[in-house]
Amino acid sequence: MIGARRNKPLSVAAAAALTVLLFPFIAAAQRTGNYTDIHSMRSVFGDDLRSDGGRAPVRDISFEVYVPRNYDATDPPGVMVFISPVVRAKAPDRLNRVFDEQNLIWISVNESGDASEDLDRMLEAYGGLTYVLDRYAINHRRRYLAGFDDGARVASLFARDYPQFFTGYAFFSDAEHWRDEDAAKTGALDRRRFSFVVGAQDQRRIKMNAAYESFKEAGARDILLIEVDKLGRRLPPAREFGEAIDFLDADQE
Repeated sequence: MIGARRNKPLSVAAAAALTVLLFPFIAAAQRTGNYTDIHSMRSVFGDDLRSDGGRAPVRDISFEVYVPRNYDATDPPGVMVFISPVVRAKAPDRLNRVFDEQNLIWISVNESGDASEDLDRMLEAYGGLTYVLDRYAINHRRRYLAGFDDGARVASLFARDYPQFFTGYAFFSDAEHWRDEDAAKTGALDRRRFSFVVGAQDQRRIKMNAAYESFKEAGARDILLIEVDKLGRRLPPAREFGEAIDFLDADQE
């Protein structure tokens, strides 16, 4: 059409400059596989940093993340926040296949092991959930909290004190009992799913069985106990780890 305004194509230099400007956002949106990301607590929580009465850690927080390599925002994955008992909290490589197959993001916090206070570890776990929600599309019916050893104990405290933030919980090798004084929160139990996983050779097997029974007696209907044959105090093999997730996933898709 005569007189019509035609858009001029970007020059090579302009296109290159635009790519440089947008690259951090493109990379963040499409980042998959294993990576470590470090942020200040304020950048994670914003102005609500001190809403917990001043207990929030002021140090930078280092996240270990695994995003399924087939991540697709149109088929959003679930998220598992994992509380580790050790300083280095990267997911074991043998579990990556589980996360890919079950379409699940893993996130944990470095330097949030057994030497840290329980409340700080719970806050950092919530920070992990916030980090993922800010960067990825997820299936909100699949928001899980898990932990191993003393990290599992802290995850069970989170389940007792703040059950509303996650739809399912997986405790590997440790968990606290549901207390009588938690009776006001028992209504949340029948809307959440719980997996208890312990090795048949783990000295905490009796404690885990008792914790499982206490949650069940308090009103948890969707609850599973898995005892792994010949396993001591270690994370289970990929098959049993996947079974724990399968149970949390039931009716959640």
